[in-house]
Amino acid sequence: MSRKPSLAQRAVLERCRDEQVWYDYLHPRRSGVGARTFDALFDAGWIAYGGERGSSRLLVLTEAGRAVLDAEDAS
Repeated sequence: MSRKPSLAQRAVLERCRDEQVWYDYLHPRRSGVGARTFDALFDAGWIAYGGERGSSRLLVLTEAGRAVLDAEDAS
């Protein structure tokens, strides 16, 4: 069973679910996603890359990420 996301992680997961989130790996704070939050979500397999544009990458919610959000919403 996967762990529960922190509040910051959950906010990013919800943004990835509801809108396009572009992560600029050269300037992560401009994306509204901190580097540590990104690393934790990516390492957990909750987000993945969906495309690339310059130094930015589109973040997409994975099935595992969607399951975490659904489990949180159900409780």
